[in-house]
Amino acid sequence: MKQFLRPFFSFNRSERRGMIVLAGILGACILFTTFLPLIVPPVSPELQAFAVMPFDSSLQDPPGYAERNMYTRPGKNTPALQPFDPNGLPAEEWVRMGLSPRQAEVLKNYEARTGGFRKAEDLQKCFVISGKFYDRIAPFIRIRKTGAKVTENAGVAGPSEPHTDLNTADTTELKRLPGIGSTLALRIVRFRERLGGFHSVAQLRDVYGLKEETYLAIEKYLWTSPVKLRQVSVNYAGYEDWLQLPYIDKKTARNIVNYREKNGFFRRLEELGEKGLVNAETYSKCLPYLLL
Repeated sequence: MKQFLRPFFSFNRSERRGMIVLAGILGACILFTTFLPLIVPPVSPELQAFAVMPFDSSLQDPPGYAERNMYTRPGKNTPALQPFDPNGLPAEEWVRMGLSPRQAEVLKNYEARTGGFRKAEDLQKCFVISGKFYDRIAPFIRIRKTGAKVTENAGVAGPSEPHTDLNTADTTELKRLPGIGSTLALRIVRFRERLGGFHSVAQLRDVYGLKEETYLAIEKYLWTSPVKLRQVSVNYAGYEDWLQLPYIDKKTARNIVNYREKNGFFRRLEELGEKGLVNAETYSKCLPYLLL
């Protein structure tokens, strides 16, 4: 019997060392669990009772509390937001809602250049409007529908009814407008071709040589049909592609291409303005014609 059991109880030096280490680890674990209550104080009976308490709805915020705090600016005497139309809203009101005077100025310039906001989402196209600010004001935006619709009898439209489509009119049709001669009519058509389509009547102000008084005289006769605007990819457009946009000069096009080659692709369109590659006004004009 002893001969049979001897192989199971005889160990070499390495095995004996291993057993000693294992016994030390087991002893340390036993000591740790023994002294753990002395190191970490037990949970008090009061906290244990609180953990199993049923939900008390009376502890919730009163109705409307979250809404009031979400849509008001920090400040004791700051009034809550009210429904508003962003078109024609004074800069002071934008400042009251949270924009800086400079941001409000950029937004007003953007509104003037684009001919106004047709839907609430148009506000997000101006880079001074952050996602957080837009989410705060969006529930209060109320854009009034204005402008006459073009009917089948547009050829005999009244004196204030828009009947000339800037996206389809040729030079002959444009010359029928007061103050528009052959030179200006040709410039408008060439500007449209280079631009890739008008998205707003107000863009006519950017045509070289067209005076403000002429624009104000013909604005009521004009409208823009929905068209697919030709867009420039900020991550793939080359130097010549950027120059297709009449708002981009040679220096700006070169700076954009060089910056992209050095720093890699743009992650957001807003980076063009944030990195100082274009100013706020140019960015607002180009935005409808840009894509990543």
